[in-house]
Amino acid sequence: MITDPVELVALSIWMLATLSTCVYGLNYYLLFWLNRKRITVSPDNLNVELPTVSIHIPVYNEAEVIEETLEACLNLDYPKHLLEIVVVDDSTDETTEKVKEYVKRYPSLIKLIHRDGRYGYKAGALQEALENSKGEFILVLDAGSIPSRGFLKKAVKHFYRDEKIAFVQGRLKYKNDSESWITKAVSIIYEFYRVFTQSSLYKGGLFVASVGNAVVYRRSALEAVGGWNWDTLAEDLDVSYRLQIGGWIGVFAEDAVCRDDVPSSLQVFRTQYNRHIKGPIQNFKKHIVPLLSNPKITVFKKVEAILQLSAPLAFLVGQVSLLTGVLFHLLAPPEDVMYLWQSPVGIFLSIFFTLSFIAPFVVYIRILKIDRLNKLRYLAAVAFILTDYLLMGTKSIVELLFKRKNVWIRTAKTAQESRRSSSLTEKDYSETFLRVFFSLTMLALILVIAEKGLIAYSLGFLLPPLCWLTSTIIEQT
Repeated sequence: MITDPVELVALSIWMLATLSTCVYGLNYYLLFWLNRKRITVSPDNLNVELPTVSIHIPVYNEAEVIEETLEACLNLDYPKHLLEIVVVDDSTDETTEKVKEYVKRYPSLIKLIHRDGRYGYKAGALQEALENSKGEFILVLDAGSIPSRGFLKKAVKHFYRDEKIAFVQGRLKYKNDSESWITKAVSIIYEFYRVFTQSSLYKGGLFVASVGNAVVYRRSALEAVGGWNWDTLAEDLDVSYRLQIGGWIGVFAEDAVCRDDVPSSLQVFRTQYNRHIKGPIQNFKKHIVPLLSNPKITVFKKVEAILQLSAPLAFLVGQVSLLTGVLFHLLAPPEDVMYLWQSPVGIFLSIFFTLSFIAPFVVYIRILKIDRLNKLRYLAAVAFILTDYLLMGTKSIVELLFKRKNVWIRTAKTAQESRRSSSLTEKDYSETFLRVFFSLTMLALILVIAEKGLIAYSLGFLLPPLCWLTSTIIEQT
């Protein structure tokens, strides 16, 4: 029986943190169940008059990829007299000159707005485009994205089902997913959130998140909620929640496909994923009161929206769970530890925790359309990246909580640019030091636990520090 006050405190915090993390894991089983629902899709050949569409492309030093995006826009299967392409350019490289060449060739179709500063970053650029365009609907594209020829028609048809539909999020596929094990693993992680999660939420009648790329908005809806805000790092998530809290509807259109790139290195992935961690938490703080106080939103919608917005907290809570778990096994006598795990409650908790933690990987296995051997190989890579980010995700949240200034950092779009970006950050050793320090400290504590005769129990804490060390080695080679 555990009676020591210090042991009880460590055990209580550990169990509370672990149970909190389990909530997010178990939610994936719900999403998987919702995803099985079939939705009737309207035919492409609707007998309706096509609306005018403005394509908004915010760019910042995108010289290597802007041309392929403009070519894809020009190649869209959509009447040219109903299209306008607005490029809002904050660049300091040759991007501006490349866009000017396209403006000369297509003066009635392409408009260039060059900004001297990066006021509002991407959201500021999108607001500039909103105020300087006239389309009834707005397609937002990132530089480097390539919408399929039929993308616009497939997306626009959804708006005719309901006048309250505010945005239609298309499906992103990845051009460079076979470039390396990193790009394959990252593409699986993004596919999980951007396709599986959004599809499940849409089929369940819940709040859908726009992901800031390959998404079509109804202009009147955007203007009704005040356009774009830049008080968070996730302006796309912000506007989608402002719209849906305001009574508008979001749609996920799996048949409207756009190709994009994923980060080619772990360093660039962390830069992008840092926004994916901080942005939802900022939006959680911003929208929690309007969300909960709106009587027209069902309890189910509110709970799921809260889980989605607060999901990055699982990194922080997971890290607390890891540290307090090690602390408990370090402080408690071996007989107390064995009593805990061999009791009926301990056995139940072991099964419960396991089912919760493997939930994302159960879903990955079901949705990945590749052979079994490659599934296991790539899932191991996904597990490595997510475990590695347990520490860096916690760091991002702590920075946010202490109100460290958040700056929008663009994501490198090509493998060559990723290598250049990585070399520029080699002098910044703070994250490397953090990973090495926590890894060695954890390994030392785990060794102490093992020496107490709790070898089997200590192995459960071994994966994170090994991942952190491996990640450091990969980055330095």
